[in-house]
Amino acid sequence: MVIKMKKKFLFIFLILAFLIPGALFQSDVLYYNSLNLPSFSPPKEVFSIWIVLYILIAYVVSTIFTSYKNNEIRDFKQVFLVNYILNISFTPIFFSLHNQFLGLLVTIAIFITSVFLFYETYKLEKRLSSLLMPYVMWSFLVSILSFAIYSIN
Repeated sequence: MVIKMKKKFLFIFLILAFLIPGALFQSDVLYYNSLNLPSFSPPKEVFSIWIVLYILIAYVVSTIFTSYKNNEIRDFKQVFLVNYILNISFTPIFFSLHNQFLGLLVTIAIFITSVFLFYETYKLEKRLSSLLMPYVMWSFLVSILSFAIYSIN
């Protein structure tokens, strides 16, 4: 019972930890619309997929954190923390600073750390790691999109 409550609390906390920075540093739609976008650029509405991805990540992380001892998940926690920091830093870097190059580097780092997060999860819970595959794939797509935007602007 206590573990279930901890897991629910952590799950909600993590979702908020992803959503609050997004609300504080909103995307500059005018800036994005002013960019030359590649032909494969998805419509802006597709980017709301991040909410679903954050829910999946929060579920995976809350499950791992409440199922293992700290010394068993040291690498997992480190990878998650780096991935989280990179994730929340993208919007202010790209949309507030208008720094396409640093935004590109951040998206590549997000993709790399998402692969490591998948791997660390896979080592602990193979079935649970499958919930991170959409995140890994989307991070890869966003890296390619960021490269294309940087290249043509």
